[in-house]
Amino acid sequence: MNAKNKKSSFNKTTCSLCQFTDNSTRLYTKTKLSLHQKQLHPNNRVVPHIQQLLLDSISDTQVRSFWSSLLVRIEKKLSYHRSKSGVRQLTCEPFSEELFVKIFSNEESFTYIPYLKKYKCVFTGEAGGYNRLGYLFDCKDWGEKNHVSGAKAYVFMENEKRKKDVTFIWSDFVVTKFVMAKNL
Repeated sequence: MNAKNKKSSFNKTTCSLCQFTDNSTRLYTKTKLSLHQKQLHPNNRVVPHIQQLLLDSISDTQVRSFWSSLLVRIEKKLSYHRSKSGVRQLTCEPFSEELFVKIFSNEESFTYIPYLKKYKCVFTGEAGGYNRLGYLFDCKDWGEKNHVSGAKAYVFMENEKRKKDVTFIWSDFVVTKFVMAKNL
């Protein structure tokens, strides 16, 4: 094998989903792998690298603790003033991959995107989204915040024109920090 072929094979990887289902070992570049997975595995729910035993080891207490923490964060983001209305984004860190899979893998909209190392679960509209999240949170009015004056702030997921989404995403990325030292 010449140096050029050797170098190009280092930048290629197999499709973990194809390996899981039919032991395929075809090599793809990152771009080709993303195209392959978008075409052949568009709504993938298989997470081949996490064992069920690991998911079973996550306690219900850990799951409830996550939901409670998330409810507190949602309430803090809700504002009573109309100028603060609109789309909100919450970031929960650190948050384990296994906990995300345990919580959302049974949901209809759960997907795993292997080439991005990303999970996604979408809840849409009032009936399918808001109410389902209320069930998961064990709190039917999870998206409401009441002020002593009688004002109310709330999560709005549907109107006459369209349904709104609440999307949960877990993504794996590593941040590396380099410290440059000067020689004195």
